[in-house]
Amino acid sequence: MKDKAISILEKQGVEEAIRFLKEQEMTVETGSLFNDLMRHAFWKKHDLESTVILAQAGISYNAEHAKSSSKEDEERFLTNVKQISYNLASFTWPGWDEEWIESIPKNYLKLGYEAAKSNLQYAIELEKGDLGLSRGHWIVAAHQLVSGEYLLAKENFIKAVEFAVNAGEKGDELLSKGFIHVASLLETPDNSESTESLNTLKGQLSELEYGDFYIKQLDDSLRIFGS
Repeated sequence: MKDKAISILEKQGVEEAIRFLKEQEMTVETGSLFNDLMRHAFWKKHDLESTVILAQAGISYNAEHAKSSSKEDEERFLTNVKQISYNLASFTWPGWDEEWIESIPKNYLKLGYEAAKSNLQYAIELEKGDLGLSRGHWIVAAHQLVSGEYLLAKENFIKAVEFAVNAGEKGDELLSKGFIHVASLLETPDNSESTESLNTLKGQLSELEYGDFYIKQLDDSLRIFGS
């Protein structure tokens, strides 16, 4: 079904793809296909509008069917909502600096911020563990950099660090620590102490497998949100 849905998306457009999914049997697996299609729209089609439309449709579909499902399926439908919300928050965050996105509309930024908060709430309610909570706080804080809420961003990055430590995820821990200093530098650009601490963390990140990617996130965020 996934391949057919993607084919419809490619050939007939997003509305027909959504119509096709809604006509299928009402299952958690069908609900998860909205996530697959939005990822395809973003990564393969480079179509942010279709990505957002699919996310909204997927959140609505899974949330609605969760209400009339068994306890087990309710949790699985809501897990779909959480995953789609996280991806919507991620795909509408300017800090990734995707070359094909000239700018992200303000209404998409708002949708992304709300989706980030929704993802975190579901991570708590569905007990998705320390790593889920760490990344939930991280994506909320990332959007707070966009809105200029630097103090709130630092609070959420600190929580992201705490949960990453509990999860034993060194990369997430160091990245979130780095973003605490990014938030401080966006708030006070001449903060030499934060600059020094950030450079130290970059050195630690450089020793990790994906360290260069993490360092780029920090540098890009300072450049994008500090301009």
